[in-house]
Amino acid sequence: MKASEYIIKNYPNVKIVGRHHGYFSKEDTQITKNIRISNPDILIVALGSPLADKWIYSHKNDINPKVVFGVEGSLDVIAGKVKRTPEILKKLNLE
Repeated sequence: MKASEYIIKNYPNVKIVGRHHGYFSKEDTQITKNIRISNPDILIVALGSPLADKWIYSHKNDINPKVVFGVEGSLDVIAGKVKRTPEILKKLNLE
């Protein structure tokens, strides 16, 4: 929720049409239905790797966005839950 609030505040031209926490199992069918109904242009899946990739692949025929991608922990960084990678690790391409 904090990530979506940050995005709304800092990127006013971005319209968030839905969101869901990453803790689900039986709700999976309802989630894909909600994605189809909300008809997003871009779907961001933040389940971590490889779970996000597997989820995207297994639901590719059930959802309809133009672009889908996994962002691993990026939303946690945006939300302020996780600190950014130290500069030295970025410089060493270890981010």
